[in-house]
Amino acid sequence: MKATIYHPSQFLHENEIYDTGKKCPLCNKNATAKQSVFIQKDPEIVHLECQNCHGFYSSKITYKEVFEYRKR
Repeated sequence: MKATIYHPSQFLHENEIYDTGKKCPLCNKNATAKQSVFIQKDPEIVHLECQNCHGFYSSKITYKEVFEYRKR
């Protein structure tokens, strides 16, 4: 039997993320979002559920350059 594989998480800093805005990125509507799960505390990033399309997305996302830099 295999154990769960360890996956190290990466903390994102305030200068590495930006707010996704008031519109749902999935349905592009100004719908109210309901908080679902905390991803990170400081700076705060949470999963949100769109009350229009019921899709899930993050309150803040990182820049593409951050992923490219951290791959090295």
